[in-house]
Amino acid sequence: MFINNQDLSFKEIKGNFVGELGRDTYKGMNATLADLDNNGFEDIYVSNVHVALQAEGSMLWLNNGKVDENGYRAFHDGAVGQNILNENRFGWGAAAADINADGYLDVLQVNGMVNNNYDPIHKGCPDYWYWNEKIALTGPEIHGYAAAYADLRGRCIYPHDKKRMYLNKGSYFVDIADKIGWTDHEVARGVATADFDNDGDLDVVVTQPFAPLAIYKNNSKNLRWVGIELKGNGTTCNRDAIGTRVYLLDKDDQVKQMQEVKGSNGLLAQSDRRLYFGLKSYEEQAKVKIAVSWCGQKKQYYNLIQNQYTTIEEK
Repeated sequence: MFINNQDLSFKEIKGNFVGELGRDTYKGMNATLADLDNNGFEDIYVSNVHVALQAEGSMLWLNNGKVDENGYRAFHDGAVGQNILNENRFGWGAAAADINADGYLDVLQVNGMVNNNYDPIHKGCPDYWYWNEKIALTGPEIHGYAAAYADLRGRCIYPHDKKRMYLNKGSYFVDIADKIGWTDHEVARGVATADFDNDGDLDVVVTQPFAPLAIYKNNSKNLRWVGIELKGNGTTCNRDAIGTRVYLLDKDDQVKQMQEVKGSNGLLAQSDRRLYFGLKSYEEQAKVKIAVSWCGQKKQYYNLIQNQYTTIEEK
């Protein structure tokens, strides 16, 4: 983690011992930033490999908002305690989105390494590593030459890892992928969300290296939500409003949710830049109050109608 000093330099944030921020030797396939505990500060979900001999697992760096004062101590890894380790999977991309509109951002995780879709020439898809691990462990004078390796056609590495849909319960996550039928075993890399049909729930798109793009339609019913498209004025904030934060407020003007417009977020993917806030846990009201901090500037306040997308242009 590097904090921008706003003077063309950065300050590295790094702990002292294994298990602290910046002190791991994991693969780090994905990093997704989102306020997963609704405390107003962005957390970091990192997916890794969690398979035999590489039991690393995901990390969930929960942010208490005091990195300027406390450095690396402002973050602690809550992946195990909150049941979002992605154990026994070869983890890749992940997306944060409120799939059930309850006011908490859920995490969608895709997995798997290599299958034999293109060349199913061996029965049962024999393991890639069995044929090549000895070569892989040699010095560069051997493993540096492609001709030293066995023929990999028709061989696999963790080819049938299922995806996960981690539903956010506030203080822990529950994988509901099997329950909702998200059970295919296709190897995947990137995952993003967007309300493609503008019906008030977030659909999912998944990139797959050995199969066509997959789109999963969300058919949730009777959700309460508010959607926001932001457009900066191009002077004090960029036209795409990247870096702008939106705060959802309750009737007492207390912050209940926070989301930021990002240019990219997660491995090989970018979700819809329209922000989607679920309202299931809030009392019904005619309008929803939000505060917008355009590119980090002073907050401006707006009242929005529920169950529709609203475009807001910076003045």
